Amino acid sequence: MATHTTLPVQQGQVSTYNHPCADLFDEEKSTLISYVVPLYRASIEGDLEAAKVILDQDRRNLVAYSITEKKETPLHVAVAGHSTAFVSYLVNMMDTAELELRNEDGNTAFCIAAISGNVRMAKTMFEKNQALPTIGGMRADVWTDDVMDGVLLKCIEAGMFDVALRILEDNKQLPQDKHAWDVLHLLAGMPEAFHVKTQMISFLAFTSLVPKKKETNAMLLLRLLWKRIMENPKDVVDKILRGPMIEKNNMETYPSQILFIAAKMNNTQFLVELIHEYPGLMCKRNDDGQTIFHVAVAHRHYDVYSTVYYMRSGQ
Repeated sequence: MATHTTLPVQQGQVSTYNHPCADLFDEEKSTLISYVVPLYRASIEGDLEAAKVILDQDRRNLVAYSITEKKETPLHVAVAGHSTAFVSYLVNMMDTAELELRNEDGNTAFCIAAISGNVRMAKTMFEKNQALPTIGGMRADVWTDDVMDGVLLKCIEAGMFDVALRILEDNKQLPQDKHAWDVLHLLAGMPEAFHVKTQMISFLAFTSLVPKKKETNAMLLLRLLWKRIMENPKDVVDKILRGPMIEKNNMETYPSQILFIAAKMNNTQFLVELIHEYPGLMCKRNDDGQTIFHVAVAHRHYDVYSTVYYMRSGQ
């Protein structure tokens, strides 16, 4: 005959670092064997069926309990197990406050997912609690500016512009100058991210002759990013836009200049946003002595060269 162990009810455990309840480890050994060990195994292996046997039987509160000695919830463990479906299952079961629970190092499950580059998992949690990007780890050696820049890049690569925007808004020191080219480089190569279906891409869109359309999260992200970059001295801004130097035939070359990548990709809105704050960019030349106008014509990108033409004409 099976024995049923009464689980403790989480209450009254107040922690400065918002750790999950650890009462399960104070219970009888049978509790560890019946619940903690199977739930840990299911979480790390992404075994949904095994987890449902435990959690769906009036034991939903276990999602807010520590199931390891490092104060990790099932969600913390599941993130390490790399099962997006399992993470989604737990997130749907948890409330927003439970998503903010931290492990022994002070990291939320979102923080761990972001640091490790699991952007889909991070996105799932962010959609339920948009405050998560503001809750960093307690260890300064883990949640560094370099890590945050890395997370920012991962979010952009995955098209998670809303998450990237929130990270940028809440971390005024980002991006660091050494990573600014990387962020711009990604956005320059993603013209579709700036498209609004009802928006006409022409010089008229940048005058008062037509009403402005709703902007994409990618555009809002670029605008904030460019504003921060433009706070630097002009020589620093120009260096960021030039990108990495490659020596070719004993000469310094810059084959990955941001402006010309955007022109080749027909990324009109990206270029207009940069030129609006820095008109001199229209006259910048690449290693072949070409301006973005020449590059646009060579690639038959009418949107780019017509817009640049009218902007140069002051119309």
